[in-house]
Amino acid sequence: MFTKIIAVFLLVLAGTVIAGWLFIKKKTKIWFTAALLVILYGTAVLCFLLPQSRAYLNIPNGVPEDTVSYYCDAISQQEFELAAKKVRSHSFTLDEETSDDPAAAEMLKILIRNIRLEPDGEPEVDWITATQYVVMSFPNVCTAVDPAREIAVAGMEAAGGERPRSRIYNADKTYMASVAAEFFDPALAASVSKPLGTVQARLRLSLVCENGTWQIVNDRVLYEAVRKAVDFSGEESVSEALENRIAAEREKTRLEARYVQKHYTIDFYDPVAPEPDRKRFGVTTDPMEVQKVVEQASDLLAGQTLSWNPGIEIFPGSQIHYYYDDTILAIVWREEREGSCATFAEIKVQDASQLRRKLVTDSFNPPTSLWQEATPLSTEVNAVVATGGDLYAFRSHGIISYGGQLFRVSASAVDSCFITDEGDMLFSYRYQLADWYSAQQFIDENNIMFSMAFGPVLIENGVVNYNYDYPIGEIMDEYARSAMGQLGKLHYLMLVMNLDDSLGAYRNVRLDELRDAMAEKGCLQAYALDGGQTAIVLINNERITQVTPYGWERIYSDMLYFATALTPEERLG
Repeated sequence: MFTKIIAVFLLVLAGTVIAGWLFIKKKTKIWFTAALLVILYGTAVLCFLLPQSRAYLNIPNGVPEDTVSYYCDAISQQEFELAAKKVRSHSFTLDEETSDDPAAAEMLKILIRNIRLEPDGEPEVDWITATQYVVMSFPNVCTAVDPAREIAVAGMEAAGGERPRSRIYNADKTYMASVAAEFFDPALAASVSKPLGTVQARLRLSLVCENGTWQIVNDRVLYEAVRKAVDFSGEESVSEALENRIAAEREKTRLEARYVQKHYTIDFYDPVAPEPDRKRFGVTTDPMEVQKVVEQASDLLAGQTLSWNPGIEIFPGSQIHYYYDDTILAIVWREEREGSCATFAEIKVQDASQLRRKLVTDSFNPPTSLWQEATPLSTEVNAVVATGGDLYAFRSHGIISYGGQLFRVSASAVDSCFITDEGDMLFSYRYQLADWYSAQQFIDENNIMFSMAFGPVLIENGVVNYNYDYPIGEIMDEYARSAMGQLGKLHYLMLVMNLDDSLGAYRNVRLDELRDAMAEKGCLQAYALDGGQTAIVLINNERITQVTPYGWERIYSDMLYFATALTPEERLG
């Protein structure tokens, strides 16, 4: 520019000298000389004041196509510093961005590495300004999101069936955010490493010639095109937009992955069951509180209807006890039945192994000195709900088996009850399976977990049995009575009927009253257990029933109980 100013000055000086020579030597009129000088000086001033005039002094050293081509090549080769030299106000700063999110950083790197820029058509030149269209193309990294999410969801659901639940699920059975990131991020990295779709944008670049050099005025339009492609909002940068997009996709992945209902079981020979979650036990007088728990247990119930319902008339002054986790629902309540207190315990379990029989010392026929009371025995085995059982070691009747092994065959006196490995109740009647071979064959063929010997059978396959004579249990007299029934698949009902002066229940019952109560509640199978002082129901190691007229718990050789199959590691919340 300085050179051109000197040139104009010399031209003006030369013009002035010529005008003076004409005036002095050629005797031109003064007004003519003055007019010539005004035109000369006016033209010089206009050269500096008007852009159109300055264009003659700002002669470009090249054409705008060269500048644009150089810029496009530099961007395509990731030579961003060289590209910036061709821009008067450089705004395409994508190469300067970083991210603390590894997934966003990887996407950013792939995006930058694959940007391509090409001139599109001829520039439009107007004096010292020009317009040039360019086509920018870059990988559509966002197309990697959907396949990555699908892969992550599949991986999370597979892990949901394998890992301890406390390490993968929140209390509401949704996946933890850390788990979503664990599966989504590698899936995204694998997805963006594959061929991706391409985003193309036709953009307008403005140029200006300064000091003889064409410069791109501003390259912000390139940056805005990239921001738009990664779903930006507000004034966030490309890296922030990627971070936000990835965070949203992780959350979407977390919510899309289905909760996997795992099946839990307890080893038959484990001496104790998993400890129940004490926070899940509840006591209330409000049936609707229990109903809310029942609604939460819909998956566990699997369409089965409970015998319990909010409309049941609870014994005045009594409470409803309950427990629920994903493997067991237990409700214990009390009703008044013709002057007797009927204590019902309804239990639905996920697996047959949760119906368990505890033999004191875990061996057959321990000495009486080792027998235990019900409450410490329930505590020892981590029972959710427990009852006294058959007190098999007190007498020598019936068929006793445990874990597929036969210990006693004395079928001439009492009916026996067998529990299969699928949790079903089967029966044999007096004089059936009378020899060791027949009993063992029955046990093997039906995969019997254990058996009980008291009876009689009250209901079989929905048909009520009418018993008028039975060698044990004084069935026609009034005693505290106990029974176990099956309502459906892995769905049971325990019942103790006795007097309870704390509630005003003044009488015990005959066996037929016990049977009728089980039938009215919908039992398909039902079997009488040892009554009297053995008739007891416990939940959360608390004895619900009164031991009348004895006043104290007896000692037991065995106990029947229901347990949770969830270990503390498998609990949610």
